[in-house]
Amino acid sequence: MNRSMFVFFIDWHDAVGFDACFEETSMMKRLAWVLAIGMMSFGMAGCGTTSGGAGGEAAGGTAAGVQAAGKAAGQRAIYERLDLKCVDDIQQFIVKMDGTREVLMANGQLWSISKDGQARQIRALPDAAGNYVLIPSPEVLIHYKDGRVMLEHAESGTEFFRLQGNTDDRLVLYSHDFVEMALRDEGQRYNVWFAPTRFSGIKMSESVQDFMTRQSPDFNMGVPDSVGVVRSIALGGNSRVAVAVDNPADGKVGLLYFLDGHNAPGRLQALARTNTPVRQIAISPSGRFVAALDTEGNIHLTPTGDDKGIRMFSKLYQGILSIDFAGNDLVLLGQDYVTRVNSQTGDAVWKVPMKMDGQCRVYGERVYCVAKSKVVALSADKGEWLEVLGFSSDAYGQLRRDTEGHEALSGTLQPRCFGL
Repeated sequence: MNRSMFVFFIDWHDAVGFDACFEETSMMKRLAWVLAIGMMSFGMAGCGTTSGGAGGEAAGGTAAGVQAAGKAAGQRAIYERLDLKCVDDIQQFIVKMDGTREVLMANGQLWSISKDGQARQIRALPDAAGNYVLIPSPEVLIHYKDGRVMLEHAESGTEFFRLQGNTDDRLVLYSHDFVEMALRDEGQRYNVWFAPTRFSGIKMSESVQDFMTRQSPDFNMGVPDSVGVVRSIALGGNSRVAVAVDNPADGKVGLLYFLDGHNAPGRLQALARTNTPVRQIAISPSGRFVAALDTEGNIHLTPTGDDKGIRMFSKLYQGILSIDFAGNDLVLLGQDYVTRVNSQTGDAVWKVPMKMDGQCRVYGERVYCVAKSKVVALSADKGEWLEVLGFSSDAYGQLRRDTEGHEALSGTLQPRCFGL
């Protein structure tokens, strides 16, 4: 394995944050990352586009005109500029192995955005959006159908083969480098595939034996029931695993464990105890740090090596909604900001306003924050605004900003949807 592995599917019925995700006593029943994120509905009333080619024309205009209108919009943060009346709910968002991005709308429309910002509608999925999971491997997705977990061709819907996994909680995990993908099986057990070799370049002309080889997991892993009830789990490079459990037998909550499957296979190392229920756990790409976010919005950080102890940043950062790692630094989404934090000192490397009840995740050199009906991208090193994305059933808009503050709008959403 290379680098950390974890994904969250968030149930957004009426909860703010992730509290609803950990009410079950089974293995993260409501938890599953894409980053896939279930959102509240905001509909299409208000702006939108005209039909056909007129929609694209309406969103156009000269670059100078767009930039001038952007300056006229004042000091509003770019994440505030998208009018939610213009866009529909986002069900899932993911960055693919080849650098493209995919968005699955709650209405079943599947979009693809190239690395240079060109968007296209792949198709309208025939089943409910909640029955699909976007994965990093190009051209494919997972479809939970009739009690089966099927790998499908995203564009045509062709079923390739069945995967071994639990169909109840839809938990899917994958690494940041997209090498591994895991499905939860029964209990606290996972089946793991090496995605580049198993799920790339599939052809219908392959033999039955080829398909059987692809669908068989490369290895299995699990957390013993005797350790406790798993509340959150993250998988990292070289078979490293971080896990947060509660142990009903002795009444202890927030137990943090670390497993180095490469150097000490089968040995769970007790790291720390938060004494509060854990909503999310993360492991740094290097495996040096494990961070836990508890139900009170507090951050608990502990090293995995000989330097024992736990650090709490409660006085500096409160009301945290999601956590991730950029290198060995933490990336935290608060109630009205997103920040990168030096894990050694607790100091903010950068901090920018971001009032979004969603989740932020690091993909390479970018931090993507997804909430409600928009996606916002920041640079991971400086926290600079890069773009905001919005989608409707038949239109797409992207507002970009370069390092000098110049803005450019593309897509078919009307400019007024971005305050232009």
